[in-house]
Amino acid sequence: MLKKVVKSVLATIDNISICTGKLFSWLILALVGVIMVEVIRRYFFNAPIMGIQDVQCAYFG
Repeated sequence: MLKKVVKSVLATIDNISICTGKLFSWLILALVGVIMVEVIRRYFFNAPIMGIQDVQCAYFG
């Protein structure tokens, strides 16, 4: 009985961990896309997005 409960709890924790990992991997991919757009705007069009460097520093550290 106790083994089933422990296995169920561990499976739930594993599922939460997998979902969280997938979510953050997509969020990082989106942030890299924003940085690429910012670099293209800044260097090719001389039109940077105001405040985006602060956001990048906050997210990437």
